[in-house]
Amino acid sequence: MNTVKTPEEITSMRVGGKKLGVILKELLSMSTIGVNLLDVEKHAVKRIKEEGGVPSFTTVEGYPFVTCLCINEEVVHGMPRNYVLRDGDIVTIDIGMIYEGLHTDTASSICIGMIDDEKELFLKLQERESETYRRPFKRQLSLLGTT
Repeated sequence: MNTVKTPEEITSMRVGGKKLGVILKELLSMSTIGVNLLDVEKHAVKRIKEEGGVPSFTTVEGYPFVTCLCINEEVVHGMPRNYVLRDGDIVTIDIGMIYEGLHTDTASSICIGMIDDEKELFLKLQERESETYRRPFKRQLSLLGTT
């Protein structure tokens, strides 16, 4: 398996990542009180196809969904199901897409309606830690093609 990407592959990954980022923002925006997780999943399927991608997660044996949707205390890889979002829920959306043969993946969490102080602190800590882990990779990505 070749892990060193060509400049063309890096460009494709950037394009695919931007497309997937737009899809994720749409999914987060539609995730409001009264929305069913199955509707979020359906929208993800539709948008990935519209963007010319292939759902990445469905390539995992035994996993039939395009997204991983976690509610509240669920940590990762929750399956979409018949659940209607309620005031105070925290939803995490994880989505992957193969674009021009290359995998892209992104995830984010949001609050639905009003949340208590404990959930707000959880989300702030999550964002801080995410930034801590992203920072070294941003530097590495900025060095691509300079050696």
